[in-house]
Amino acid sequence: CKNCIITSLNHNKRVFVKKVDFISNSSDKPTIAITNLGILRLGKKQELISAHSCSNAKEIIENTGFALEMAKKVPITEKPSEKELKLLRKIDPTNTRYSLL
Repeated sequence: CKNCIITSLNHNKRVFVKKVDFISNSSDKPTIAITNLGILRLGKKQELISAHSCSNAKEIIENTGFALEMAKKVPITEKPSEKELKLLRKIDPTNTRYSLL
């Protein structure tokens, strides 16, 4: 895929395991994982990009089955802009994203 993004509403060690059985992404580009706790970049190296305001680096590390590289001070994920929220409401008018929680 050109840019691979996955989402997980349950960031835990059962989802983010130390060793996987197979990898379905054939791209050499890293995959971005957006979870209920933060945003990860998964590829040749696994990185914590940011933590959501409801979480922190310690909680993310404790709930990940593999080591993560990260900045000394992990940034907080930016809240979506009004334009982004408007787009979300347009593509998901029935709020299906909330029923997945």
